[in-house]
Amino acid sequence: MKSSGSARKSEMMLKAAQRLFAEAGYEGVSMDLVAKTAGVSKATLYAHFESKEKLFAEILEAENGRIEDGDWIPERFEGDAEGVLRRFARGMASFFVDGRGLAVYRLFVTDLHRFPELVARFHAAGPLAMRSRVARLLAQMGERGALAIDDPTVAADHLIALVQGRLPFDRSIGLPPPSDAEIERHVESAVRFFLRGYAPRNPTDRR
Repeated sequence: MKSSGSARKSEMMLKAAQRLFAEAGYEGVSMDLVAKTAGVSKATLYAHFESKEKLFAEILEAENGRIEDGDWIPERFEGDAEGVLRRFARGMASFFVDGRGLAVYRLFVTDLHRFPELVARFHAAGPLAMRSRVARLLAQMGERGALAIDDPTVAADHLIALVQGRLPFDRSIGLPPPSDAEIERHVESAVRFFLRGYAPRNPTDRR
């Protein structure tokens, strides 16, 4: 178990590496540069991360953990489908707007293909795990009659796509982050569209 001082030092190096990878790509960053940026010796960096690939993997795994620990995908549906969906949409939108989320997205689309095993791990623990949690939540909504959900996984894909929209693309090409008001309009539009598409059916509707 790492001491508090060691943990803080690891976090400092991870933040420096994440910023550098996002700015210069995997090939454009050396362990020397990470150490210099973090203000530590190269020996200290290697004592915490044995290689650049391990450091890269640690960054992605830390972000997967941040998503998993987020409170915007509740484990159980307790009612108020619209409120739950809005909470999820705001959380997901904020991920793509804030600096850390944008950095991870850039790493994912530009450099992760270099490491097939890492792709599988990150995808399973990140995007697939999030879709699974959303699908489970939507299935509960369907069981309670709050929404008409025939295939929770497909419904989860629809919801995620609606909320994501152009946010990651626009941010990845350097466009400024949307204002709070713009994010709120985007969230409301996505939630309303999803609710209309999955509105509970009339009991007499046999489709």
